[in-house]
Amino acid sequence: MKISQIQIQNLYTFTRKHYVEYYDLQTELVDHLANDIEAMWQEQPQLSFEEAKTKAFKKWMLEDIIFRQAGGTVLVFLAQIHVFFTISDSPITNSYKIGGLALAFTVLVLISYISLELLPSKAEKLLKDTYPEFYL
Repeated sequence: MKISQIQIQNLYTFTRKHYVEYYDLQTELVDHLANDIEAMWQEQPQLSFEEAKTKAFKKWMLEDIIFRQAGGTVLVFLAQIHVFFTISDSPITNSYKIGGLALAFTVLVLISYISLELLPSKAEKLLKDTYPEFYL
């Protein structure tokens, strides 16, 4: 099933109401939302436009962003851990090196937990807090 022009205009209005001000960003988001809605309709043809729009919006506005950010943060930290090993050629016997490595690992674990577990579990509440008009 394909999205109609009226539904596309509805998506543009929807993005403007959710503070996406710039047309190029609106167009990009509308394209992603429309593609997701059409994919949902292929799997679940009984879904209404509004139900599919709600599911697609949640995906693009919170959950997907959270996971991308979390994945990027974890990769950046992992890429920098080698610095602790290349500070000198001697084995890691210096207590400052060991403490720095432990601190880096702890920060990595905390950021991963917050980004990959805590935030996604509270995504629905965060969405309601951020966009209360979405649930009216």
